[in-house]
Amino acid sequence: MLRIAITTSRRADAVDVHLAGEMTAGRIARYFAHVYGGGALTLEYARLLDPDLALRDQGVESGDRIILMPDQVRRGDLPAPLSPDDLPLSFARAPNDPRPPLILRGKTRLTLGKLDMTRGLLPEIDARTFLPAAALQYISRECARFDYDPVGKLWTVRRLGVTRLVLDDYELPAPVDGDIGNPVPFNGAAWLTFYRGADDPRAPDAVPLGRIFIRVDRAAGNAVMDTPTISTPTLDIGGYAVTILSGVERGDLRVDVGGAATAAMLFDAAAELTRRDRSPNGRFYHLRLTPPRARVDMLTAETRPRVGDCLYVGRVIAGAGGNITDTAMGDEWHTIVG
Repeated sequence: MLRIAITTSRRADAVDVHLAGEMTAGRIARYFAHVYGGGALTLEYARLLDPDLALRDQGVESGDRIILMPDQVRRGDLPAPLSPDDLPLSFARAPNDPRPPLILRGKTRLTLGKLDMTRGLLPEIDARTFLPAAALQYISRECARFDYDPVGKLWTVRRLGVTRLVLDDYELPAPVDGDIGNPVPFNGAAWLTFYRGADDPRAPDAVPLGRIFIRVDRAAGNAVMDTPTISTPTLDIGGYAVTILSGVERGDLRVDVGGAATAAMLFDAAAELTRRDRSPNGRFYHLRLTPPRARVDMLTAETRPRVGDCLYVGRVIAGAGGNITDTAMGDEWHTIVG
């Protein structure tokens, strides 16, 4: 009997990179967690599974994970390294919040809103990270858009949805005829405050839904000025071709499964357990945790890479709308295939 975890992702992103052999799994994971605006700080080795072959005949062991990924993979490029003139944005609950701020680098357009996988919405800034849970029902799926002008070195923000937004003391213009609102430039630091669409922020009795502290930082080398405890991870380029795969997970379902079972049987049984249909399309990957100090050159030598192998960074987001429901998660183990 194998004791493993299974999960699903409705989105798959990938980048192809050439890394130096001394790059470690820990550094790679930190870099991509930074690029994606949060996520797991671990890296897993991913190998494609034949859905109709026994798990034990494909090297699956207790403690491993299996993930069902979409057939279509969104391929992209690495963001450009920070230069001394770059102005990354940071988002926090408060200026002196002990929790690290969300610092987004290498992007010139950012969306703030709520994740909705059914509509393919994956904002760079998830309002659920910063605002109270009770306020989320009043927050538009897409609230605001931040745009950076690299020539003028200026950030602007626009309102997108019905949620009213106040940047310090100035209310962002509402969208007109379904279009986006006019851009409002800003620099330095500011509070972005949220109000219900039906409320008037100027009214004495107006109660804000919450607020986010936003700051324009100036990059300096591999660190960000004014945030000395937050470093900007980098990748060392070299001669090892590596594909980095990333998915958005809702969480794991823990199962005891017979080694003769196949991945297709396993996910069909999980779909019945969670009362959700399994997508007929997709790829099954066998995931195994990679030690943080494992080097790229050692990984490629020890794992005997096959076609389709890659490294996987998982972004686990509560309520991401995956195929596995919260009712089936937690510490309980399910024997779903004998």
